[in-house]
Amino acid sequence: MIAEQIIAYADSRERPSPDMNQELILKEFKELASRIQNVVPKNKSGKPRKVTSLVSKAIWCCYPACIPIYDNYAVHALQIICRISNIKISGKHNDTDGEYAHFLEAWFRVYKEIEPVIDPEILKTYPYKIRVLDSLLWYIGQPKFDFI
Repeated sequence: MIAEQIIAYADSRERPSPDMNQELILKEFKELASRIQNVVPKNKSGKPRKVTSLVSKAIWCCYPACIPIYDNYAVHALQIICRISNIKISGKHNDTDGEYAHFLEAWFRVYKEIEPVIDPEILKTYPYKIRVLDSLLWYIGQPKFDFI
């Protein structure tokens, strides 16, 4: 059922890409999240399961050049970067926007800072410029601590 909703979403997209527009990305996220939330089984306590990571990755499959990938590693890394860089998230998002809206705001704030210095040489191995930040966040956010 979940896969059917993802495929139906992908087949029904109206725009070729939300580009790097936070509001359009959030709109696409909400649309797919709503579809999935309607079919996903509840957890053991009867509450809706969190689908944020799944939805962000499914939308990324549709728009790989502009969708930040949400996962726990990226969230933890952004929290650290925002704290040490004194980046404040506006909090203008309401509860229905959810954690992905806050993640997007932080992600775009950090990306705006690093995008000008992304070495074009790196882009030979990353087909999309935004994947550089996603990869960095994933690496930094891992729970293990080692020097390799």
